[in-house]
Amino acid sequence: MGGEASRPAMRALVITESLKGGILPPGVRAAHERRYPHELDGTPIEIIELDVRVEDAEAAAAALAAALLPRGWYAHLVDQERMIVAFPGEVVAIRRGDAGDVERALATGRRFGIPSHQMRFAEMFETDHPDQPPA
Repeated sequence: MGGEASRPAMRALVITESLKGGILPPGVRAAHERRYPHELDGTPIEIIELDVRVEDAEAAAAALAAALLPRGWYAHLVDQERMIVAFPGEVVAIRRGDAGDVERALATGRRFGIPSHQMRFAEMFETDHPDQPPA
């Protein structure tokens, strides 16, 4: 009762191929980790899904931002009310329903060469991979 499972967590989604050396940085501590294959614009990739405690989320985002390859990638952490997006060397917070926050994240991603269709942040509060057809 009242153990780890009851603590609030943010779900982090990271693409293995986006990380320097393909390795999660030591600053990312997770209660649970799952890996699964996915396809991004026709290319097979691996998704790492993590449950990160809310109190560790900002540190995890900063560690991910430092570990991402310099162009074309991001990772994100999300819960019901906010999303923290890690771009290479930069972190952007998005509050659910805040169009200005979404636009700031999109503008940041464009600077790193990420196509807009891969940054459907507003939809990602509900669907992990909105670019994929429903299963």
